[in-house]
Amino acid sequence: SECKVAKFRDYEEKLIVSAWYNKSLAFQKLGMESRLVSGTGACKDTGASAPARSFLAQQRHITSTRRNLSAKVPATASE
Repeated sequence: SECKVAKFRDYEEKLIVSAWYNKSLAFQKLGMESRLVSGTGACKDTGASAPARSFLAQQRHITSTRRNLSAKVPATASE
């Protein structure tokens, strides 16, 4: 009887740990997706289509946007 109780507690503990792991993984994924969407949401025309792009396409877009912005900043600062 004690052996069954110990096995059940061990099983229950494993279920709890795996549930917490899955829950935290889901929250982490949600956070990453929201950061990606808000990061590419700076360009108004691509906000809705950002999740449809591949990861590399999103990175290229962000990099080119930053280059365009950094190229414009010194010109306006020197005026």
